[in-house]
Amino acid sequence: MFSIPSLDAGAYTVTVALSGFKTGLAVSASISPFLGFDTHGNHDGVHQPNMLSLLYGVDQIMQELVAQGLDSKVVVIMGSDFGRTPAYNAGNGKDHWNITSMMLMGPGITGNSVIGSTDDSFHANFVNPATLAMDAGGVRIRCAHVQKALRKYAGISDSDGAHQYPLDASEDMPLLA
Repeated sequence: MFSIPSLDAGAYTVTVALSGFKTGLAVSASISPFLGFDTHGNHDGVHQPNMLSLLYGVDQIMQELVAQGLDSKVVVIMGSDFGRTPAYNAGNGKDHWNITSMMLMGPGITGNSVIGSTDDSFHANFVNPATLAMDAGGVRIRCAHVQKALRKYAGISDSDGAHQYPLDASEDMPLLA
């Protein structure tokens, strides 16, 4: 997740990551928000300003990618290992939830689209793995599906590393098309 919560520390981390991309010494970076989103108490008071900081940071990263001529080579992925519960807890916070979301931006990724959804109780709806349309007889999108699509996008599906670390996803979903 990319974020610049503090311009000093965050900007330095992003600069190092982008320098690694530009020189070919790095192909990926993980940048986490300084303040975090683990809001078990005072969710609205903490989560909303942190989200603003995250989006500001992503905007800064995208601008820097353009300035350094890397915008046609770098994919930015924002995601979390879990989401927040639909309802508030006793401390006006939100606990861990097994539904999350991701946002991807970069060359070749179709924008302005949403893949997947939840029902009225915030449980995952299933999708047809070929069309990605909602389908009660389909599958739930899992991290393995996202990783498989990222490997295909990067052209490393048949690499030694991919074989060394197999994924538990038989379906080949066109998540990045």
